[in-house]
Amino acid sequence: MNEMFITKMIQSKRLEKEALKSILPEFMVSHLDVIEDELIAMMKEIAKDAAEKAVVGYSKASKIYKEAKEEQTPDRDQHTEDRKQNKANKSKVSSITIE
Repeated sequence: MNEMFITKMIQSKRLEKEALKSILPEFMVSHLDVIEDELIAMMKEIAKDAAEKAVVGYSKASKIYKEAKEEQTPDRDQHTEDRKQNKANKSKVSSITIE
């Protein structure tokens, strides 16, 4: 988004908050401040929880990826044996002469 738009929207919301506080009785303003503090604390907890879940999810995904990659990696010795066997089979076939 446009940075200037975001800045103006934040400024607008702050002015709305000040306008609301100016029309409320003083004892209600303190309640509004408490509610605002609680909402900020809730948002921080939500953000922290989401970040922790993202880290755990990334960790699990990385582990699964590594395990899958290890399963797909063929055993080098077996691969070499297979190549030797295929080479031997080809040489046997090539030595047969057809009349």
